[in-house]
Amino acid sequence: MYRLLALLFILITFIFLSTVYGTPKITMLPNESVPNQIILENDSLLVKIQLGRYVYFTSFKDKISQIEFIDPKVPAPVVKINSQWHLLQVGFNIWQVSKFEEQDKKGIQIELFSDYLENPYHLFIRLSLSDKQELNLDLSIEHQANPELHDMRCTPKTFVL
Repeated sequence: MYRLLALLFILITFIFLSTVYGTPKITMLPNESVPNQIILENDSLLVKIQLGRYVYFTSFKDKISQIEFIDPKVPAPVVKINSQWHLLQVGFNIWQVSKFEEQDKKGIQIELFSDYLENPYHLFIRLSLSDKQELNLDLSIEHQANPELHDMRCTPKTFVL
């Protein structure tokens, strides 16, 4: 009887560890609706992303060797939009953050865009982790002009990122 219970305990522990161990975690601070810091973490990596005037890494740490690759005093920019606006969330500084899961990866998508019709470009930054020791980064720009709303006579010079 005890052998059966011990075997059952070992089996349940193995199943629990195989599903939880190595699973990436995502934390958005101060909250998920309007984050200004995002933390991506698995057993190997700890990545901290800051949102503000631009998107940048504030930490990229190998948890196994305890090596920090980014100086906290000098964050590493992912992308910076040169904007004349002095207020956040105005002009091109509007961003939306959402979580996603695909296959064995968990990540975030940051969409930077303008609410002005003169700039129909949307910039997408996708960062994700799996259980491996790698960070996936995908940057893409989409032109989302609507012919009924946008002035298509504008020259490409008006669409500056």
